[in-house]
Amino acid sequence: MHITIDFQDDDYQRIIEQLSDSRNVGLALASVGEALVPINLDRHERAVNPDETPWEPLKPSTKARKTKPYPLRESGEMLSIHYQVSGDTLKIGSSDWKAKWHHFGTGPFTIKPKQARVLLIPGVGFRAKAEHPGLPAREIVGFDRADREAAENAIADFYDEILNQV
Repeated sequence: MHITIDFQDDDYQRIIEQLSDSRNVGLALASVGEALVPINLDRHERAVNPDETPWEPLKPSTKARKTKPYPLRESGEMLSIHYQVSGDTLKIGSSDWKAKWHHFGTGPFTIKPKQARVLLIPGVGFRAKAEHPGLPAREIVGFDRADREAAENAIADFYDEILNQV
């Protein structure tokens, strides 16, 4: 017994065209973005970095003046995680302009009033300026093992679907 497979060159060309179509590359990256957003939101809810190490907890003084006792959830703006595909590039991040400070952390810095002459510091009173000790890094987005697996699965599923259509 033997099996003969008749594979026409035009079939091969059609498959190659579909796989290399730049629109399909963008759609594949969008599939990856769709898979990564919920993973990053879940980590945010659990207050862990992409490598699953816990975020540094809020200091008691910070907790006392917040309405929510968890890091980066006060306004919900840090949870505005989204993705953007441009050509063959996928970007994922938060649209909150303060996200970079929280993601990378900061060193100590001075806070000065912008519109008033003094600052009101809760529990301290009025001051011309305040010295902030800095923010610990709390990675808002990342690409770790779970992300890599989700990306690989999204791409495999996307291209399986294309191959099944050809």
